[in-house]
Amino acid sequence: MVPALTKAAAAAGRPQPRVVVCLFVGVTGDEDSARRVLAERYGLAGQIAGYRAALDREGVSGPEHTAILGDETSVEREIRRLFDAGATELVAMPLGTPARTGTHRRVDGHTHKLKSLCVTLRPPC
Repeated sequence: MVPALTKAAAAAGRPQPRVVVCLFVGVTGDEDSARRVLAERYGLAGQIAGYRAALDREGVSGPEHTAILGDETSVEREIRRLFDAGATELVAMPLGTPARTGTHRRVDGHTHKLKSLCVTLRPPC
């Protein structure tokens, strides 16, 4: 998707577009439980036509399969993968207990305190 957006912007004489990804992110040892919680809380969103089409393009059955979940190493790897694919920002919606999401996380060389509803991460300059 990013190459097509970038090419279209260049052809129109516009600057390179921002590509913002918005996903639930959780450091957890129990991915299955986290996905169940997401399915229970947000599963109905998968019935909205536009969102359903996006899920179908990604080959996933529901919003619970779009989250970045796992141990710290795998979560960081997936976040890096998004930036490597062309994302310019990640709006991370922390998933987990208040104690867990209120801790500091080091991502791409920056420390972020994930205590609010979401945090926006940008790759290092």
